[in-house]
Amino acid sequence: MKRGYWLVLAAVVILAMAISGFAQSDDMAVKGRVVIPPSSLGVVGRVSTPLVVIIPDTGAGAPPAGAENPGSLACIYGITPPTSGCPLTGSPVATGGSKAIAVVDYGHNSTLQADFNAFNTQYGLPAQTLQFICPPSCSPCPSSDGSGWDLETALDVEYEHSMAPNAQIYVAQFCSDPIGDGTETMAAAAVAASPYDGG
Repeated sequence: MKRGYWLVLAAVVILAMAISGFAQSDDMAVKGRVVIPPSSLGVVGRVSTPLVVIIPDTGAGAPPAGAENPGSLACIYGITPPTSGCPLTGSPVATGGSKAIAVVDYGHNSTLQADFNAFNTQYGLPAQTLQFICPPSCSPCPSSDGSGWDLETALDVEYEHSMAPNAQIYVAQFCSDPIGDGTETMAAAAVAASPYDGG
């Protein structure tokens, strides 16, 4: 068999073990629904994100005690000064970034700004008004609500912001093909032209 097939098969096995481990873990008493965004359902030979989202049965609230967070991830990726063991508590959040970042994802997530505001409040990150880009060929951009892409977009935006909180975030939304409909070109142009400088 081809190597790509084995890599995808191994990823699926690891993902299944991780999900079953989550469901049975005594340390993570959170019960809920598992959502796998579309980009995590990779195609053989294509890179995909190993992302699994757990939506607690109890609704919104504080993250579970064992969850990674902006501070611990900034430590792991070396964005903040090293802290021994990159603890889940006590790791400082990042404070850098300037200019702009573009996140290119499918469709429009109608609750993105509100979810982003809640995330920033939860982790002590600076507030920001997201800038949305929708190419004329798509306008209005289709809704991604409930598709799985909405969750992926929210996570992309929130963690881009948490790693570079002083950079403006542009959310470039495509309708079918990010290259063919011009979304990636518009995103690159917006970042290049951004006057934003961390203020």
